[in-house]
Amino acid sequence: MTPMVEMVGKVTRSRYDELVAESLDMVEEDTRCQFGLGDAALELEPLRGHSGHLPLDEGDQGVEESLRLFADEIGLSFYTVRTHRWVAAQ
Repeated sequence: MTPMVEMVGKVTRSRYDELVAESLDMVEEDTRCQFGLGDAALELEPLRGHSGHLPLDEGDQGVEESLRLFADEIGLSFYTVRTHRWVAAQ
């Protein structure tokens, strides 16, 4: 029989278990946030097929410009928003 570990790193086993439980809650919340942001980005700019570029009407923004503006407004990078959008679409 393996002896029960009293310490994990610099904390007691019970504190370690609390940290794991709190962290799992944060990971779940983060996942919900990522999909929520992705859904918002999809609403702003739905994914299109890869059949070519669609011409923009005069005054329209391109996908990248719209997503960059959105990312700037919410304090994330364009690449993060683009990734959340793609994942939410899958």
